[in-house]
Amino acid sequence: MNDSANSREIGAAGEESAAQYLLIRGYEIITRNYGISIGEIDLIARSPEGELVFVEVKSVRTLVYGDPAWKISPKKRTTIARVAQAYLRDHELVDIPIRIDAITITPQKIEHYRNCV
Repeated sequence: MNDSANSREIGAAGEESAAQYLLIRGYEIITRNYGISIGEIDLIARSPEGELVFVEVKSVRTLVYGDPAWKISPKKRTTIARVAQAYLRDHELVDIPIRIDAITITPQKIEHYRNCV
């Protein structure tokens, strides 16, 4: 298996773990891998409080190269915000509470960072 296939496998498993994490906590998953020409958002969910939540998921099998939260660069955060704005516009959603979260997954734990962008 090549590195890119391995990375996709890790990413898909991480996204599934993140979705299950959110479901257990009362979130409703609206869509997965929402993508447009400028980028993609891994998960879009509705929180138990009614917020529309855009979620970036980063997962790693080892911490040798650092915490996965470090992999969410300023450029990536900007892209996520722009894709979220496009989603709201394309779905004609106005005046609804939103937030952008990140979920990181390591072999030891799942971390949920709220309002990180």
